[in-house]
Amino acid sequence: ELAQQQELIDKKNKVLEQKAIQIQTQQGIIAITVVFVIIFLILSIIIWRALAKNKKITRELKAKNEEIENQKDELKKQALQLEDFNKELQKLSIVASKTDNSVIIMSPDGIFEWVNPGFTRIYGYTLQLLRQEKGNSIIEISENKKEKNKLLNECITKKKTVVYQALNKTRDGKEIWVQTALTPVLDENDNVIKLIAIESDITKLKQQELEIKQKNEELEAQKAELQTQKEILEEVNKEIQDSIRYALTIQNATLPQIQKISKFFDNFLVYLPRDIVSGDFYWYSQPQTNITYFATVDCTGHGVPGAFMSLISIRMLEEVVFHHNIERPADILTKLNKMVFQSLNQKDTNNRDGMDMVLIKLEKNPKDNTYNIEFAGAKRPLFFYKQGDSEISQLKGNRRSIGGISFKPNYIFEQESLILKKEDILYLTTDGYIDQNDKSRKRFGTIKFIALLNKIKNLPIENQKIEMINALEEYKGEEIQRDDITVWGIKL
Repeated sequence: ELAQQQELIDKKNKVLEQKAIQIQTQQGIIAITVVFVIIFLILSIIIWRALAKNKKITRELKAKNEEIENQKDELKKQALQLEDFNKELQKLSIVASKTDNSVIIMSPDGIFEWVNPGFTRIYGYTLQLLRQEKGNSIIEISENKKEKNKLLNECITKKKTVVYQALNKTRDGKEIWVQTALTPVLDENDNVIKLIAIESDITKLKQQELEIKQKNEELEAQKAELQTQKEILEEVNKEIQDSIRYALTIQNATLPQIQKISKFFDNFLVYLPRDIVSGDFYWYSQPQTNITYFATVDCTGHGVPGAFMSLISIRMLEEVVFHHNIERPADILTKLNKMVFQSLNQKDTNNRDGMDMVLIKLEKNPKDNTYNIEFAGAKRPLFFYKQGDSEISQLKGNRRSIGGISFKPNYIFEQESLILKKEDILYLTTDGYIDQNDKSRKRFGTIKFIALLNKIKNLPIENQKIEMINALEEYKGEEIQRDDITVWGIKL
């Protein structure tokens, strides 16, 4: 039993020894591992620091490389700029040598350093001859040293181009006018390092200026003379205008008073002379209680000539009706045709004046209050409206003027008749309204005129006048009135 126990104890001791050996082995491994971990950490720190330093060095190198590349680009740009600058200098050198203008390069105090061939061509001096015969600076060679010194100081102190004109002499003694542009050349610190003078020969321009000045003096004298003549003409024109206005008073006195006519007939009158006085006139007469004459007449011309013709025509018309006792409108026109030819002596003169006319005779029938209308027209129609009709009607008359170019001594005007009732309307007109143009030079025309009458025919008579004037103004716009205008509406 003891032997067995001893054997068991020995076995257990062997097991314990093995475990102790294992424990020692594990402790050694742990120690080695700790040592390796510490070494790894130390190496990691060393490597990390090395990498960080390397990155910093890389960044610095990269920045240096970029700086070097930028410097290379800048150098390339500068090289290109220098190349362009050299090309420009070559061009300027060619221009300076070929130009007719004088180019002078000077130091800041005005000492001559270089002149171009243009200087020699203008003045006859080379730079060497200039220094020998005249002086070394712009001040020395100047005729007016005080003024030249002032200009030089202004150019330097204000650091801007100064332009001036001066009378100079060439080497052969010829006087020439020269315009000079004196320009400072500045360095990067804004200091004047050179002066450049560019000069142009303006002798011809100065001569032209002198001629222009003389011309202006002559023109001023002519202007004064014209002003005097203008004042005289204005005074004469005033007298003429006053005379024409007085002629208007006379002409208006010969025309019938619309207020008087309105006692017997509702009527409207659109009477628009183109000038102060008119070649149109309207005529009214009531020789008997039941007989009335109406006429609108367009004499040749307008303004003063037309007004004279209208006065003559009024006198002749009244002479035919009242002294010759001619009653039929056609006979009146036929008689007037001969009288105009004879009164104006058109057989032996170049006078070709005449007139276009609408003439009507109204005879009231007291039994049924109707009106017998007798009409004759010389190149003018009669427009009329019968109540109940849908459209304006017209009688066309003869296509021949009274007197004038188309005169025939034996020509007989025709007459037309119609019967109208109360409230019917007659429209007598010269050609001025119909011939008025718009901005496109298009006439108002007969078709548009009849359409306008159809539009207004049922309005009160005073409203018809307003509509007729408004339609004319709208159509005419900014265009001038081209002829005298007369439209007479008469309601029975």
